[in-house]
Order: sequence, then structure tokens, then C-alpha cells
Amino acid sequence: MSDLLLPQHLDAFCHYLATSEGVFLVRYAANHTILTASHSFLNQMPNPEAAIGESIGRFVGGPDGRDCSLLATAIAELPVSFTAKIRPTQRTYHCHLHPDGTGYLLIGERLAANETESLERMSLMTNELATLTLELRKRNADLEQANETIRELTRVDPLTNLANRRRFAEALDAAMAVARRHRQPLALIGIDIDRFKSVNDTHGHDTGDEVLREFAALLKESCRSEDLPVRLGGEEFLLLAPNTAVDEAYALAERLRVKTSSVTMPKGVHITLSLGVTQLLAQDTYFAFMKRTDMALYEAKSGGRNKTVVRMTNDPKA
Repeated sequence: MSDLLLPQHLDAFCHYLATSEGVFLVRYAANHTILTASHSFLNQMPNPEAAIGESIGRFVGGPDGRDCSLLATAIAELPVSFTAKIRPTQRTYHCHLHPDGTGYLLIGERLAANETESLERMSLMTNELATLTLELRKRNADLEQANETIRELTRVDPLTNLANRRRFAEALDAAMAVARRHRQPLALIGIDIDRFKSVNDTHGHDTGDEVLREFAALLKESCRSEDLPVRLGGEEFLLLAPNTAVDEAYALAERLRVKTSSVTMPKGVHITLSLGVTQLLAQDTYFAFMKRTDMALYEAKSGGRNKTVVRMTNDPKA
């Protein structure tokens, strides 16, 4: 085709498209108003000059006389082909819709009289199929979005909106791999609200939930964007801190501990924290890293609570 239509033929080709009664062209905007059209299109209008600026749907419809939804096909879904009628003359055309910047270019080829009846029936099915295909694409996109929302909900603690145990497990595996690949430190802080059972026993579980939400917000505020605050369940929390050495993690834990003890929670409740801090070691597995964090947290709780303990070995005698 590139050899057939040479640059010097372009004017002749454009003249044919502009004047042929068998072909029409219409450019219309994203809001479906007609910008310009060939004479073969305008000459079928009761008032050709008034057609410019009107909606394309006023003059072009489906072969059954109803509105043609394919005229509003999303730009990203183009090109599409379908059969349509020019409403004023009831002439039937095989149409091709193409993107034209932010608008549309509609090209119509008139069907011969002996083709019209059979092709109209066929075109009805084709148009319906095209419409159903577009609707299916939209529904598939909506379904994928819904599935993504469901996947996200399964990774978030519903009470605090922090990451849950499932998301943490995924994140820790990935963080350990990144830390080792780039030889970066990785810290983990175990957090337990001291004597939280007494909050529930004294003030009720509704107040206990309010306290958990308030503390979760406080934990988020204390984090960097790359940190991952986690609620494991009950009053147990974790903070995964990438590219953070143990001394930095200890300082972060202490700031959180001091700040939490100074805040008045709902119903006048005051809470304190026990925290266990460790850093990823070369020989660590997922479970060894977690176990050492638990050991540090246990030391903080058994040592009087409201304190931060650092532990860098899994040896229980150390």
C-alpha cells in the first residue's frame, strides 16, 4: 500500500474522500460534538451548516434506528468497526472509528442496496458483539480491581489499618533478601503494650479497641515511609525497619516508648511499652530472626516492663 499511495497522490486521494458520495468523513470531539465533516456527510443533513457543533449521535445511529453506543468507544479501545445509518437519509454505511488526538475520526463506506438488508442483520449482531466485548473488558477491569481490593484487605488488620501477620511475612522475606543483596542493615522491633488486659478488664473492650487504634496511629507517626508497622494480634506489634542498624533501631524504640508513656489515651488511659530490638545477622533464617526479637521482648517484659532491650544472639544463656 505504501508503494501504491505515493505522496504526490495524496491530494487526489483527499479530494476523493472529501467529494465522494460513497464515503464520508467526520471529525468529532471527545464530547461528541462535530468539528468538521465531508460534503458527502453534510449533504445528507436537513441544514448542513447547522450540523457543525451538534452531537454526532443526533445524525448517526445504529442500523436498527437506536443510538449507537460504539460512537462513544473509549480512545484506548480504538479502532473499531461497525455498521450505522445516517438518520436523515436512512442510508447504511460500514463505519471505521479511529482516534484523532483527543477526539475521533469516523469514516463511513456506503453499502450497496443489494447488500443492505443482509448486512444490516449481520451488522446488528456485529455491533452487539462489539458492545458486549467492550462491556466485558470493563467488567473484567472492575473484577480485577475488586480482586485487588480483596487481596489488600487480607493483608491489613481491620481494627488498626496496620499491616497484618500475612503481609509482614511477605515483607520480611523480601526485606531480608534486599538487605543481604545490598549488604544493608535490617532491624526488627517487637512491641508489647504492658498489662493491656487490665485496660479491657477496667474500661471494657470498646475502650481497649480505641486504645489500640490510638497507639497504632502513634506508631505510624513514629515511622519513616520505608518502615512497616504491623499488628500481630491483641496487644502485640512489630516494626520492620529496613536499612537501619541496631543502635538506630534502639533510639527509635526508645523515642516511641517515651512518647507513648506521655500520651493520654481514650478514657484517660495511660499505657507503657516493652520493646525488643535486634538486627539481621548473616546466618539468620526467618525464624531465627523472629525468635531473637521475641527473646529480647521477653527480657524487657520479665525485667520490669516499660523498657527497651537489645539482643544480638539466640543463645538463651547469653
